[in-house]
Amino acid sequence: MKGSGIYVFKEKMKRLKSDLKVWNREVFDNVFQQGEDLQRRIQELDEKDDESELDETGREERKWLLAEQRRNSHSQEVILRQKAHLRWLKQGDLNTKYFHSVIKWRRVRNGLYGLRNKGQWYEEQSVVKEKVRDFYEQRFSEDDSQRVRLDNARFNSISDEDNVLLVGRISEEEVKRAMWICDSDKSPGPYGFNFGFIKFCWEEIKDDIIRAIHFFEDEGRWPRGTNASFITLITKVDNPQHLNDFRLISLVRCL
Repeated sequence: MKGSGIYVFKEKMKRLKSDLKVWNREVFDNVFQQGEDLQRRIQELDEKDDESELDETGREERKWLLAEQRRNSHSQEVILRQKAHLRWLKQGDLNTKYFHSVIKWRRVRNGLYGLRNKGQWYEEQSVVKEKVRDFYEQRFSEDDSQRVRLDNARFNSISDEDNVLLVGRISEEEVKRAMWICDSDKSPGPYGFNFGFIKFCWEEIKDDIIRAIHFFEDEGRWPRGTNASFITLITKVDNPQHLNDFRLISLVRCL
């Protein structure tokens, strides 16, 4: 099992995530803090220029800082746009204030600050968690007495041609087509990678992806931990108070 394509791909992505965290901390750093530092230094040079104290070296530095500020603004836009989940706005709209307001609105609207259960209001986090778990455990428990039986049901059969198509080897073209119809900027899964990353790095990682898919195609199973997902609640109404006001969804990984 540990030699399978899926396991190898999972471990590679896991190590890559760790390396990217180090890169983000030591190289990319905090883009918002960088933006403030750039703005402060540009302002210092502008003040010198107003007083006719800015020499040629200072003008070159300001030119470089302005270019860095544009790149920094673009990085901030990308981060905020993904957090705001606004697919209809494109990068570079320079709508940072608007993005912040949308993020704040989403957090307020989607937050679970308390819960009404059997006429009683609960706010303590541990109690709310317990009520949510009990509610969905009961809802998704199987009731054998309600199971549908299909003993005498008749079903249409597919043609031999369709059967060959369904059981045939999955091609790289099919995998790529499935990847490319997915939104690039959806929230990243447990490993922190979205479809935008896969598309951008397709030539470098496609062989690992194809091997992983062929393993699942042959074996019909996933190694432990490969198919982990996040479960979250999506509000169906404004100001939700009951668990029936939420829709339960599972946030799965790209693979």
